[in-house]
Amino acid sequence: MDKFMYEIRRFEAGVFDGLIFEFELKELVSPGGVSKIERQLPDLEGRILIISGKGPAWLYCMIMRKYLCRFPVIAVYDPELQAAIIVSSHLMSFKMGDLIQLKL
Repeated sequence: MDKFMYEIRRFEAGVFDGLIFEFELKELVSPGGVSKIERQLPDLEGRILIISGKGPAWLYCMIMRKYLCRFPVIAVYDPELQAAIIVSSHLMSFKMGDLIQLKL
């Protein structure tokens, strides 16, 4: 079984549309295993990317770094808010801290 699993799916929520990158890290990863996970990340591009998953903060950062130049807007899903919080935006119409309301 793979330590790192992910699923990519489309979403639409009001004026927002894009991709959801949902992941799960099933086991602890040694420092040497980090680069293997990075190589598993697919080539994606689009308008908005929402990152959601079960794993450590470094994994969220690695995923965001991979897609920072490929998506004008990146958000992180917060299950307590039932919304994704925009954490990076290159567009004037969406700013950091804006919420994308959706249930995952």
